[in-house]
Amino acid sequence: MIDTETTNLQYIKYYPLWRKCRDAYAGQEKVHEQGELYLPKLSSLEEKELYQSRLMRATFFGATQRTVDALVGTMFKNNMVENIPDYLKEWSKNVTASAKVALVDYKQFAQEVAREAILVGHNGVLVDFPNVDTQSMTEAEFTASGLSVYLKMYKAEDILDWYEDEVGGIRKLIFVKLREKYNDFSYETLTSQERTRYRCLVLEDNQYKQIIIDEDNNQSVIIPRGANGVLDYIPFVFFNPNGNGSDVEKPMLIDMVNINFDHYRTTADYKHG
Repeated sequence: MIDTETTNLQYIKYYPLWRKCRDAYAGQEKVHEQGELYLPKLSSLEEKELYQSRLMRATFFGATQRTVDALVGTMFKNNMVENIPDYLKEWSKNVTASAKVALVDYKQFAQEVAREAILVGHNGVLVDFPNVDTQSMTEAEFTASGLSVYLKMYKAEDILDWYEDEVGGIRKLIFVKLREKYNDFSYETLTSQERTRYRCLVLEDNQYKQIIIDEDNNQSVIIPRGANGVLDYIPFVFFNPNGNGSDVEKPMLIDMVNINFDHYRTTADYKHG
């Protein structure tokens, strides 16, 4: 039985930094919501009403959000140099869904990946295909279906665990555990409910497979196939500020984020005084 609760040791170490960076990027309202996490009480005797007054007087300047957005804008201010084969140029106009659904083009997707790498320093992209039996389709039926390979980005907090090992003398990613949030719509009540599932990417006996686990601990197995049959690698790539390794790097802006929160506490003390 796969344990969906366990996380990588690096995940445990860096999660507090990711949270701090995200809260700083979200701005004053989010920081105020966190209360004593970023603005401790003056003492255990400080009354709740007095603390709330001090909290609401504190100003959090959105330096982190402005810096991240400026860096992403600078990276993409010029046209991207794209080495895309002709047969993929149409696909690159929409890399996150089927051809029949207009969603995100290649540049937009690259911007989001870059934003995550700058903000928290860790994310990953899975190359996948809808779980649909296409072997019985004719070429015309397949073209009309709009089915295509798509890219899906996972934020640092949703990449729960991973492991690399030597396979045939080559170091390969052999396991990744991902968390996915999705809306489950009921036609009976005409309401949707957010649910969670876990997607485990496994390379076993040099064959790639996915194990999907829902909230009720039901499991299903998918064996993705390429043009030449089953895959002998996991099509998942990590993105960090300095490369594509699986090891987590310290967020590149964490020093500025810490100064941002120090300024926040200083303004609180100044206004209180």
